[in-house]
Amino acid sequence: MGMIGKVIIAGGGPGDEGLLTLRCIEALRSADVVIYDRLIPRSALNYVRQGAQLIYAGKEPGRHTMEEDEIIRVMINEAGSGKTVVRLHGGDAFLFGRGFEECIAVLNAGIPCEVIPGGDLSHSCARGLLNTASFARCL
Repeated sequence: MGMIGKVIIAGGGPGDEGLLTLRCIEALRSADVVIYDRLIPRSALNYVRQGAQLIYAGKEPGRHTMEEDEIIRVMINEAGSGKTVVRLHGGDAFLFGRGFEECIAVLNAGIPCEVIPGGDLSHSCARGLLNTASFARCL
């Protein structure tokens, strides 16, 4: 088996480029693949290095560009081939997004997963502890 990459599940914050965390910017700069939502600050994509693959996975009520299982499959396949994949959510991936499901699926596939909160982690932790016993595996 070849080299395994990793998945970074990152929150893009509340929609203002100035509120992106430094860690999120670092992740975007190091990414080989960025899978992003429609609610991210669009200027966040300016931090993605030239040559990285951008995949739009925006969802609107009643219309999904990619279904969640397809997003997870792409994350696992790309990271499984040795790439660094950033899954960039608008807001916080765990408070408003599907970060827990994505993190658990990636970990279950044997791929390292890092989490970068996009907001107040205390809210995410509380929600996660209520929703899944696997929260600790995501940190």
